[in-house]
Amino acid sequence: VTERSDCVVLVTERSDCVVLVTERSDCVVLVTERSDCVVLVTERPDCVVLVTERSDCVVLVTERSDCVVLVTERSDCVVLVTERPDCVVLVTERSDCVVLVTERSDCVVLVTERSDCVVLVTERPDCVVLVTERSDCVVLVTERSDCVVLVTERSDCVVLVTERPDCVVLVTERSDCVVLVTERSDCVVLVTERSDCVVLVTERPDCVVLVTERSDCVVLVTERPDCVVLVTERSNCVVLVIERSDCVVLVTACHKLRYNVLILKLVSSRHCLL
Repeated sequence: VTERSDCVVLVTERSDCVVLVTERSDCVVLVTERSDCVVLVTERPDCVVLVTERSDCVVLVTERSDCVVLVTERSDCVVLVTERPDCVVLVTERSDCVVLVTERSDCVVLVTERSDCVVLVTERPDCVVLVTERSDCVVLVTERSDCVVLVTERSDCVVLVTERPDCVVLVTERSDCVVLVTERSDCVVLVTERSDCVVLVTERPDCVVLVTERSDCVVLVTERPDCVVLVTERSNCVVLVIERSDCVVLVTACHKLRYNVLILKLVSSRHCLL
């Protein structure tokens, strides 16, 4: 008999079990160390309500006793009480969907085979975060489900997860800009009509790599957009792509003048020095 006349005690094996007789006759209170613990006896006998500052907080007693449900406008919203108290589960068609309640309340976690998969619910609902050793890793779920975003100092950095896991997309004013994460982390790909176009971000930001049958083919984007660099054993080998595509410029270390270069002409399999 309490201030609430509808309060009933159910003497069970658990002497702390209390029944609240409300409009929902199935409402049960568990008097525990946390006096705010309430049990809802529903079709799912494991359903528990936690009466907190948020009255919509519900606990699901499952094999994982830390499973908590948030009853919101989206009735499928579930909270996982883990070592990180901000961990929330979204029960959707994909039962592995998890929400992280952070300073950004739109943060969602996808529990996949890679348990580090996190979704950021932004204005673009397809925005996904991958929590890796680099906590700034973000996935963009697009028509290409392998699209990943890297949130760096340059927030426009995007990763494309392809057969080459080192493939990264840089979202710039040119949306076709792609970064290749290789041993040289400065490797960038330009996705153009020629999908093999690659940019090398070096001290000279205009350095571009063309990935051709010869993987050592590099493009140098200068005032003359037709300038191509061939990265060979002699790293100073430069190709000028002009109307005659067989015209090669060899920039050697000994030449200091701008136009003092050796010009090679490719003839069949032989090189003719002009």
